[in-house]
Amino acid sequence: MERLTEPYGANYFRVCGNKTVYNRKPQKSSRVAFALAKLFQIEELDEPKKVVMVDGFYGGLACPSCGEIFKSERSPHCPYCGQAIDWKN
Repeated sequence: MERLTEPYGANYFRVCGNKTVYNRKPQKSSRVAFALAKLFQIEELDEPKKVVMVDGFYGGLACPSCGEIFKSERSPHCPYCGQAIDWKN
């Protein structure tokens, strides 16, 4: 399925085909902007990202979004934040 939103700088996004720019963290009182920001977040999590190698006390592989270290299973999504994971090299 195609994305309905697209990034527009570090703190903004817009709906594809629309010139209106929205803040990624709008106030809850603006219901439409808040709902669109939630859609943008969901679409960002649905895009697979490669795991991150972690050095240190625990070591291993970590989620690229939340940084939590994966235990033993290779699930298609992070169990902590829901980020889609690309396990291919």
